[in-house]
Amino acid sequence: MRTDGAAVATGLDPRRIAEVIVTAGKGGRRGSGYRVGNAVVLTAFHVVSGAAGVQVRFDADRPGQWSAPAEVVWSDGATDVAVLAFTPPAGAEPVGPAPFGRIGDDRHAVVDVHAAGFPLWKRRRDAEGRQFRELHQADGTVAALSNLRTGTLEVTVSVAAADPDPQVSPWSGMSGSALWAGSRIVGVIAEHHRWEGPGRLTAARLDHTLRRVGGPLRTRLAELLGIGDPLALPDARSETGPGPGPGRASSLRVIGLPVTHGLELFKDRIEARELVGRHLADPAVRMVTVTGRRGMGKSALSAKVLEMLEQGQWPGQTRAPLPSAIVNLSTRTSGVTLERLYFDCARALGPETEARLLGVWAANRPVHDKVGELFNAMGDELVVILVDNLEDLLLDDGRLEDASSGSSSTASSATVTLRASW
Repeated sequence: MRTDGAAVATGLDPRRIAEVIVTAGKGGRRGSGYRVGNAVVLTAFHVVSGAAGVQVRFDADRPGQWSAPAEVVWSDGATDVAVLAFTPPAGAEPVGPAPFGRIGDDRHAVVDVHAAGFPLWKRRRDAEGRQFRELHQADGTVAALSNLRTGTLEVTVSVAAADPDPQVSPWSGMSGSALWAGSRIVGVIAEHHRWEGPGRLTAARLDHTLRRVGGPLRTRLAELLGIGDPLALPDARSETGPGPGPGRASSLRVIGLPVTHGLELFKDRIEARELVGRHLADPAVRMVTVTGRRGMGKSALSAKVLEMLEQGQWPGQTRAPLPSAIVNLSTRTSGVTLERLYFDCARALGPETEARLLGVWAANRPVHDKVGELFNAMGDELVVILVDNLEDLLLDDGRLEDASSGSSSTASSATVTLRASW
């Protein structure tokens, strides 16, 4: 049930990913969660079970970091789902309800999913020796017919890159992360069974939780999550995004977390969209840079342009072939490195091409040769790569923070500058 004027969100927003910090009688523990409403976080029940105190923290060690004490206002131990309520501090940006859905279990399907949280294997130390958990974006798939007996979701992801404590799952701390299929939350990461391997997780199904609990509990959960009909969640298999326009290729691949920052508050910016569209359609322009002061809407403009392309709409009046793939990168989610860029672009080109390009990357060859192989594989296809928040990597003189990759680009570029719009 909506209680504010904020718009409904359209996808995973990194500013709403919660680090759940729990104090208990024998110490503390950490988990993950997602701010599904203005004052509500969805998480896993076992993360907060028996807690003496709970804090939810957002944007840790980043501009805009804030935290607040929280309390459990709804839980179901049988399906391992819990909801936390908190009071946002003054200055915290209000948000609308997150969209929910389900993955149907009535027929064979393999569904792309993603989650973001704070697993143990991403534990690091800062310059002063203090430990912290870095955010991890887990992209994977759900096999729709797996785990029918337990009524959960089997999530296959890339294996954990490390196993720092044999007595504790390397995925510990990822519990509570919202599991997304397309633009809808379908579950909550809840378990890792070591004997199933380091790349397979189990998620609670929210549609099963809503069906399992009794009437009053179901009604209360639906109210907290902003769900109108708790027994009729839309099937996310057919709603991986907005409906395609007439020109959209059915094989369009979208890699990485789409930028959603400010999208719900987006202003028309008709001239800017027209200019970006014209540059993207120009074969002579390989790179488009959107510049402007902080808060001018650079990310929102980029997000809107890519949303239109996904819908089969070319931004502005210019018409050109639609992209075959969109790759989303951000310094504030999965990071921006040459390796990440290469791997994500390879993934966008399909399994066979990806396998070949990964072999090229692993070979003892110059970086320029590896990148050249990637460009050759793209051929004449239009692949739109969005690099958001690139300014995070710039030094005071405008150079990239890490220019040691040996790769450079002399591609022609165009610039779109945003100015205040009242």
